[in-house]
Amino acid sequence: MGNGIERRASRRFTMNLPLLVRTAGPNGAVEQRGQTRDVSFRGLYFMIEARLEPGNEIEFILTLPKEITQAGDVHIRCFGQVVRVEEQNGSRGVAARIERDAKAALEELKEDAVLPHPVRLRDMIMRTKLDAGHALDLNREFQNYLSHFGETQKIARDILEKLAVGEPKTS
Repeated sequence: MGNGIERRASRRFTMNLPLLVRTAGPNGAVEQRGQTRDVSFRGLYFMIEARLEPGNEIEFILTLPKEITQAGDVHIRCFGQVVRVEEQNGSRGVAARIERDAKAALEELKEDAVLPHPVRLRDMIMRTKLDAGHALDLNREFQNYLSHFGETQKIARDILEKLAVGEPKTS
C-alpha cells in the first residue's frame, strides 16, 4: 500500500453488505458476521472482529438486500483467500481474493443441489480459455441458464409465499 501502485484489475463498488465468514477452526468451522466496505469482481474488503491471517482460506456469504435485487434477499456463497489484514479500532479490515473454480461449483451442485449464481457462472466462463466457437456456444447456453434461473427463482418464491401463509401439519 505504501508504494502507491494500484494493483486492482477490476472496479470496486462501495457497498455495506452483511457478510457471514466461515473459517476452519480446531474444532470445525467457525462462523463470524462482518460487513463489507467494498466489493469487486475479483475480491472484497470487509470489517470483522475475527482474527484472520493472510493466506487463510475462507468461505463467505454475501447478502444482497431486496433494495438491490428488486426481489427478495439474495445470498451469494463464495470461497476466497485472505490477502491482507489491517487492525482498525479493535476490529480488522480484511482484503480477500474471490476464488472461482468450476470444479468446486460442480461439487457444490452434487452435494447441495444448489445451482451456481449466474454471476459466479459467468465469471467462471470469463476465466476459462476458450476458442471463439466454444465461447459463443457457452454464451448461448449461459443466456438460456440466466433466463431459466430467474424464472425458477420466481416459481420458488411463489411456492414459498403460499407455504408461508399455511399452517404446519400436526402429526
